[in-house]
Amino acid sequence: MSEHQIETAFLKQVILYDDSDQRRKLEKSMAQVQHDARCVRRMAWVLALFLILALAGIGYGASLHKNYPYNGAELTFRILCELVLASLICLAALAGLLTVYRRRLNRLRDECRQLVTRLLEARLGKLDGSTSPGRTAASSHVSPTLREGRSA
Repeated sequence: MSEHQIETAFLKQVILYDDSDQRRKLEKSMAQVQHDARCVRRMAWVLALFLILALAGIGYGASLHKNYPYNGAELTFRILCELVLASLICLAALAGLLTVYRRRLNRLRDECRQLVTRLLEARLGKLDGSTSPGRTAASSHVSPTLREGRSA
C-alpha cells in the first residue's frame, strides 16, 4: 500500500468514531471516488495491454515480413496503427481523469481531517494556543533570555 492509501484508510477508521450525517456523507463520497479511480486504473491497464499487443503486431509484421505494409496486409497495418493511436489518446484522457479523482480524494481527506479535529476537540477539549505538543512543562517556565540562547 502506498502512503496515500495508508493515510486514507487511517482517516476512514478514525471518522468512524463520529456518528453524524457529515461522517456518513464523507465516508460514502470517499468510497465512491476510490471505486471510480479503481475502475479507471483497470481500464488503463486494459488499454495498455491493447497498446502493447498492437505494437507487437506492428513489430512482428515489420520484422518478419518483406514489404510489410504493402504485401496485402494494408488493412491489418492500418487497424493496428489506429488501435495504437486510440489507446494513446484514451490513456492520456484516463491519466487526466485519475488526476481529477486524486484531487477530489485529497479534498475529501482534508474534510476528514477537519472532522477528526472537531471530534477530538469535542472529546478532549480545545488545545490551548500557548502550549504546543512539542513543548514540555519545564520548557515553558524557562526565561526568554535562556530560550534564545543568551546567558543571564
